Amino acid sequence: MPSTVVAQSGTIEVGIGTVVPVEAIGADRSAGPFVRAGVIRGNPTRVVRLRLDGEAMSMPGNPAPNRSAEKTGNLRSVGFVTTVVVAPPRLRVAPYFLIGAGVHLMSITGADSPNNFVGGVRSGLGVRVTTARYRISLESSAHLNLSDRATGRDYKLDSYVPITLAIVF
Repeated sequence: MPSTVVAQSGTIEVGIGTVVPVEAIGADRSAGPFVRAGVIRGNPTRVVRLRLDGEAMSMPGNPAPNRSAEKTGNLRSVGFVTTVVVAPPRLRVAPYFLIGAGVHLMSITGADSPNNFVGGVRSGLGVRVTTARYRISLESSAHLNLSDRATGRDYKLDSYVPITLAIVF
């Protein structure tokens, strides 16, 4: 019996934007730059696809006397996130949902232990516009680090919102 093999396409996506600190880290840090580059895997005719991203961000701190560096120091992070993207496959303008998890190497200026790996989870929404040559997306998600590393407070997790404009080649 003959079988048909459908190739798993991989496309490259590059995005730039801003990262907005919220909740506990939002009081002591400002929004900063966010970049990501990744590969989208899976057949483009499918509703569910996998995205593998490398990303980097920086959130400038607001140092204050008598406050810990973990809470107020400049935060920089590089990491990898695996994301499941759910979207209608062939619409020119399409909303999409994403959910993912990853690990980041977090560095905080002036902290006693300046570099730590932290895990995190993310979910969000986006809209994708397909042109004759490119696919452009605007995306916002909420990312929760599974660590109190950047807050300077025990059991107070930190979170941030990356907002990106991306293009698929």
